[in-house]
Amino acid sequence: MRQNNGMGVSPLSTEILTWQSLSHIELNPYELDVIWSLDSMYLEHQSKKATT
Repeated sequence: MRQNNGMGVSPLSTEILTWQSLSHIELNPYELDVIWSLDSMYLEHQSKKATT
């Protein structure tokens, strides 16, 4: 679940790293780049939505 830092939603980086550790599944760098790019787009969208 995505965390809220009091200033809006937080990036997924910590959750992804925790999930990898707990599930013993290691994503390759390409997969991580895609997830983090999508996450950045989502955060940007949420930020714009909050200011309008």
